[in-house]
Amino acid sequence: MKKVELQDTIVIDKSAEEVFAFVSDGNNDPLWRSEVDEMDVQGEIAAGTLLMEYSSFFKFLHTVTPTYITELEAPERIVMETPDDHVWLRSTRQVESLGSNQSKFIYELAFDLELTRQMLPITLPVELVARSYSRRIRRYLNTAKQLIEAQ
Repeated sequence: MKKVELQDTIVIDKSAEEVFAFVSDGNNDPLWRSEVDEMDVQGEIAAGTLLMEYSSFFKFLHTVTPTYITELEAPERIVMETPDDHVWLRSTRQVESLGSNQSKFIYELAFDLELTRQMLPITLPVELVARSYSRRIRRYLNTAKQLIEAQ
């Protein structure tokens, strides 16, 4: 398996509890992750809950990605991972308090390069995929920051 591993961080002027409440709720993903059309959260935000992600890439390629919440340590960390019968993907969202009204949001995404075959007929080099997706994650974080701070 060829892994793509990405991480980015942003400081948000809200409490850790407020930031975590937003980023741990998959129902909010379509608001800050541009390719997510819909997130079907099948139950409470808790370990073991299934989240079905419906996404679009390049306006015409559509994917469905199941993930389960595998770790939940509110209000600090949530990890979602695909089941064993699906191409591997793990999303980690971590929040650290920097004071009463400021937090650091750390977003980590790791996946098997094979996942890109759902979107493209060829497999691109890991470095190219990582560079491209790093820019996308930076946009996610900026959007999340704007939305959370506006609450």
